[in-house]
Amino acid sequence: MSIPCIPFPDKKFLDDFNDDVHLGLQRVAGINPITFEGLSPTNPLPENFKEVKTVVNKLTNQTYEQALKDGRLYITNYEMLKEMTENLKEIDGQTSQYTTDSIALYYRQDNGLLQPLAIQLSVTKPTGDSNPIYTPEDGQYWTMAKNYVQNADGVLAIMWTHTTHTHYMIESIIMASYRNLPPHHPLFPPRLSHKNWLPFWGRIADCLIHYCKPGYRLPGLYQCTTSTLIQLKRPHSSLL
Repeated sequence: MSIPCIPFPDKKFLDDFNDDVHLGLQRVAGINPITFEGLSPTNPLPENFKEVKTVVNKLTNQTYEQALKDGRLYITNYEMLKEMTENLKEIDGQTSQYTTDSIALYYRQDNGLLQPLAIQLSVTKPTGDSNPIYTPEDGQYWTMAKNYVQNADGVLAIMWTHTTHTHYMIESIIMASYRNLPPHHPLFPPRLSHKNWLPFWGRIADCLIHYCKPGYRLPGLYQCTTSTLIQLKRPHSSLL
């Protein structure tokens, strides 16, 4: 597989993966761009992240207020993962996987590229000694913080963006259609190409929830237990 002018696999990307430019690029061209949101007077910083304003003043040629007015500030907020951080997998009685309800701030430069400015590993807790704000000036701790953001973005993509917003939501619509639409209706589920696989995978999730004990470790990228899965699916159960 290859795309003209772009080698595959792109080995250079493996070297560049952890730099700041590529962290910004992956927020808009990665697996989960819908988490990326712009800040504005009507969509300000979360309360527990407001101390980051001084970072904007320090690392850019604008004040926070100027950058906000120019539409240059963006965040990725992983607050949704708070439930998951309390239900992480354990192997042999020890926590072996880590996820954070982190938040990251980005600044759109004149060339259009996003410059990551700051990361806090928990947006649901106040900024402090146990929950500091990391910046590019923090060396290896900045690298660590960026890796936590990458992890959170991947986990949110598979658990929330994909599983919940695709499988659980569309599955609810399919089941409601089966129960309420006549067979000749143009939107009757047999006419929909995705009628087979979505309920199938949803059924697997149901089996995990109903037949596994609470706290059962989910496989693969699901860095949580069945307790979290129940919380994610609950908002859509009223559609059935």
